[in-house]
Formats: sequence, C-alpha cells, structure tokens
Amino acid sequence: MSRSRLRLLIAILIVGVSVFYLGWQDPGQKPKNADNKPAHPQADYFIKQSHSKDFSSDGFKTQSLTSEFIEHLPAKQRLELLKPEIHFFELGKLTNSVNSNQGEIPDQSKQIEFIGNVIIRDHQQPEKQQTINTEVLTVFTEKKLAKTASKVTISDQSGRTTGVGMQADFNVNTVELQSQVKGLHYVN
Repeated sequence: MSRSRLRLLIAILIVGVSVFYLGWQDPGQKPKNADNKPAHPQADYFIKQSHSKDFSSDGFKTQSLTSEFIEHLPAKQRLELLKPEIHFFELGKLTNSVNSNQGEIPDQSKQIEFIGNVIIRDHQQPEKQQTINTEVLTVFTEKKLAKTASKVTISDQSGRTTGVGMQADFNVNTVELQSQVKGLHYVN
C-alpha cells in the first residue's frame, strides 16, 4: 500500500469516527456554551452572578447590588436584572435591603425598578423582623429613597398594616403610606 493511500485511509477513518461519535451524542443534551448567551437576542452584553459595591469617601461600604443575571438591551435603553437585591449600609453596617423577581435600570439613571414580589427588610432592628411587600418599587439609589403607587403590606411581629402608595426614606428609616391605610396590631 502506498503512502498516499495510507494517508487517505487514515483521513477517512478519522472522519468516520468523528461522524459516528457525533451521531451517538444525546440530542437532548444542552451544548456546553448555551449558558453563555443572553436571554434576549437584542442584548449587546450580559453578566452572570453580578456583584457591585459602592463606598463612601472614608472607605465605608454604602450599598451593594447583586443579581443572578443582567443583560443590556440597547433598543430599550436599559439593563434587565434577574433576582436583583440591593443592600444599604450606614457606617459599614447593613441597614436595609430590597429584593424582587426582576428589575430594570434605565440607561444613564440612578434608579432601579424592582418588579414582582418586592420585599424590603429592615436590618436595624432584627428582633422585629419587619418587612414591606409590594409588586413594583422604584429605588433612587443615590438618595436612598423608594416609592410605589402599588398596594403595600408592612408586617412585623406586632401586626400588619396595608395601604396604597408609599414613600420610604432609608436615610432616616421612615415609611409613609399614602392612601387606604388599614392596620391590625396585636396587644402584648
């Protein structure tokens, strides 16, 4: 057998084995790089397991934002977040947190729109276990303010208060319900 025929036979064997191997792969098996694609084809970039932190001029952490998945949609001029959570700090100590199912950050903006099962937690008095629940909440990150026009439920160990519309100031730890306020509180 000549060298050229031997090379041709080896090449045919290699191609044959490769085709045979590809035919035996599980068709339901997800390609390894499928997780490395954005959810929307219009996205120009995405980030998995995002963590960002802001610090004051004296070195204390002021806030941190995490999200399982972020993608930028240039046509809509915004970032879309999956399971975002923001933490606010005072002198490096955790004071409040906000999380939700989804979020949006408009381009060139210092606000986050939390959407779906929004939960605000007060970490300054952990023994009270106070939470605020709503469906949509806009948080102005630089000012540490939040507002919503949706129904709001404030719960802690002493009872529950509901209302429609809310403004919250995380700097001074105040919440103002705007209308239809009703409460049920337990007497100790």
